[in-house]
This record gives sequence, structure tokens and C-alpha cells, in this order.
Amino acid sequence: MHKPYQTYYLVIALWSLAILSSCRQHASTQNTYKPNAYADTAHVSQLIARAGKIENADTKLLLPIIQQLYHINIHTGNKKALVYAEIFQSTYFWQSANHSQAMQIAIKALEDAERWKINQPLPHIYRIIANLHKENGNYIMANSTADKGLNAAKLHHDTTGLIEMLGLKAMFTHTYYLKIKRPQDDLTSLKLQFEGLKIAESSNAYEKLRIRFYNNIAQNYKDQKAYDKTLYYTDKAITLANKYNQLRSLTYSYCWLGEALYYMGQHNKGLAYLNQALAITRKINEPYRQMEVYESMYACYLYNHNYEQALMASNKVASMRDSLQMVKSVRQTADMQLKYEAVKKDQQILLLNQSEKTKNLTIITVLVSSVIFLGLSIVLIFQYFIIRRKNKAIRNKNKILNEALLKIAHIQSHEVRKPLASILGLMNVFKAHNYEVGKDELLMVETSTQELDEKIRDIILATESKSHGDEQ
Repeated sequence: MHKPYQTYYLVIALWSLAILSSCRQHASTQNTYKPNAYADTAHVSQLIARAGKIENADTKLLLPIIQQLYHINIHTGNKKALVYAEIFQSTYFWQSANHSQAMQIAIKALEDAERWKINQPLPHIYRIIANLHKENGNYIMANSTADKGLNAAKLHHDTTGLIEMLGLKAMFTHTYYLKIKRPQDDLTSLKLQFEGLKIAESSNAYEKLRIRFYNNIAQNYKDQKAYDKTLYYTDKAITLANKYNQLRSLTYSYCWLGEALYYMGQHNKGLAYLNQALAITRKINEPYRQMEVYESMYACYLYNHNYEQALMASNKVASMRDSLQMVKSVRQTADMQLKYEAVKKDQQILLLNQSEKTKNLTIITVLVSSVIFLGLSIVLIFQYFIIRRKNKAIRNKNKILNEALLKIAHIQSHEVRKPLASILGLMNVFKAHNYEVGKDELLMVETSTQELDEKIRDIILATESKSHGDEQ
């Protein structure tokens, strides 16, 4: 007989199988990438920290660190080492004024960071790319990239990246209005600088990040001819730049301080600071920054009507600009990022289409599995109730049959006793006469035996008749 609990377990098993099948199908649509086990993680972190301290000082010192990071990546598969090696190599080429090479490697770093889900350095990478656009005069791309870096910092709760990108946005805004000779229209950059500085001053952990804000605020006040405030903020910047050995930052501090002093009438003192800035740019091998210092000198000489020195400084700027191939670099750096973003957009569209197809297939699979399961469940439940009803009917019939047979047996047992009692009585008579039996006595035994046989046959027939009647 079919047992009800077996049907129950079968239904549960089928339901579990359907769920498991759907889950497996859905899981196959997810990103199954698992990052490699990072070997030499502590060593990589030490190298990154060391490079972070010197990338704004002397970029030549970055080269051995870059080589070590690449070496670790090649031998261990450490993707973090690869991304940071590309970041610092891009920084080296950027500050060496090789903008095309710097942009190419920065785009590669961005691609690798996004591919391997290494999110921490994203603002750093966007900062390099944005600066490359800015130094090539492409402020539209510079601001667009800075916005991406700002969004990445917010998304990943990167306070350091947020501070850096706020400072960058403010600086781009200010220099853009200077470039188009409309500084009076700049109503936002100084506010952004102070917002970033407020965050940087909220913790000693961000003390080094304050340098950029002190320098940028000093530049802003210098352009507004608020020279006392320029001196105040350059002094704060110089103190921290010396503390953290930020030589590149010192070139900005000395430059704004030198210009402010020159415009205040302290020409020799102002030029001394500008020459200090120039010497540092040569020491750390930053030709683009060197060109910018010559531009500051040109502005000072022109302000004092020293046309001979102004012409010499202007020729230096023109010569360096030509040697750096700035016009060609503008096109190359912009094209590289635009191509990368176009390819990335195409990949996203392709992945979106694939994801949509996979999602639709998953939905169809789940629906079909659910319909099949529902159909099987209905069939099994229906079968369960049919079997249950039949089993109940059989039990009832068996009960009635048993009761009827008991009644028949009870009635017939008394009928059987009569011939049997006669036979037993005759046997006692035979025994009393020492088994000397006459013909009459034997006939009586035969009659009683036949009567007993008939009674037994009647019982069998009655039982079979009752059984067949119940089955019908």
C-alpha cells in the first residue's frame, strides 16, 4: 500500500531540486571573479607608503620602487602591486613632462584598477589624469575627470581622496579663470579651498594634505592682491612642506611668496624666492614646473617694466613649451582618455545586453521550473488523495467482512457441534462395548459424519458468498 508520508517527502525533494536549479542558474549570471591571493601584501604596502612620501619630492627616487612593485606582480600575481606600479610610473612621466606616456600608463592603471576591483587608488589615478589635462590646457576634460575622482572618493568613503579632489577642483576653477583673463568671475574656487581645508584640519592624519590648500589659497589671495594673506598662507605651507619634504609643493610656496614680495616692492627678496623655486624644479627634474616658474618671473619683470629680463623669461617659456610639444600632447592625452571611455562604454553596453539576456533566460527557466513543479505537485497531491480514499474504502470493507465472518462462524459453530457431539457419543458407546460395533451403530456414525461434512461445506460456501458479495 502507498504510504502518505512517502508522497510528502517526494514533494519536498522535488521542490528543493527546483529551487537549487534556479539558484544555480542565477548564480551563473553573477560575477564569479575572485581576486588572487595577495602574496607579499605587507611588503607591497610598505613600498606604496614609501612612494607616497617621495612622489611629491624627487620622482627619480620612485624608479626603484616601481621596479620592485612590477617584480612582485610578475612573480606573485599581486594586482595591487601592478596598479600602484603603474600609478607611480605615470607620476614619474607626468612630472618629467612626458605627458603622452604618463597618460597612456595612467589609463592602463585605471583599466586594471577597475578590472581587479582595486578601488582605493581610483581618486589618485583620476587626479593624475586630471592634472595632465589641466597642464595641457584642456580644462573641460580636467574638470570632468576631477568630478569622476570626486565621485569615486565619495562612493568608497575615501576621505583622503575627497580632500585631494576638492583641492584639485578648486585649483582648476581658479586657473581656468586666470587663463581666460576673467579672475573677477571666479566666485567659487576660494570657497572650495576652505571647505577642503576644513576637512584636512579636522584630523592630524590629514596634516600633509593641508599643504596644497595653503598654497592654493595663497595663490588666490596673491591674484586678488591681498598680499598679507598670501604671506600668511605661504608661511604655513612652507612649514609643512619642509616637515614632510614635499619639494614640489615648496616650488609653489616659494613662487607665490616670491611674486607677492615682488609686487609689494621687495624685488630682490621676491626674485630670491623665485630662484629657489627654479632651483628645486631642476633638482627634482620637473621641466613643466620649471616652465611655470619662468612664467611667474616673466609676470614680475613685466610688472616692473624690466622688458629685457621679461623677454628672456618669455623666450625661456616659449622654448620649453616647444620642447615639451604641448599642442601635440593636448590631442594625444585627450584622445587616449576618450578612446578608453568609449571602449569602456561599449563594454558596459555589451555586458548590459548580455546581463539582460541572461536575466531573461533565468526568469524563463525559473518560470518553467515553477510550472513543472506546480504540475507535478498537483498530480502527486491528487494521487495522494485518491490512494488515501481507496485505502479507507478497503479498510472499511475488511472491517465489515471480518464482522460478517465472525457472525457466520458463531452461528455455524453451534450447527457443527450437533453432528460432532453425536459422533463423540457413539465413540463412547463403542468404547464401552469394547469396540464391538453393529451395523446400526455404524450407520449412525456415517449419518453424523455426512451431516458434519455438510455443515462444514455450508460454512465455506457462506463465507465465500459473503466475500464475493462485498467485492461486488
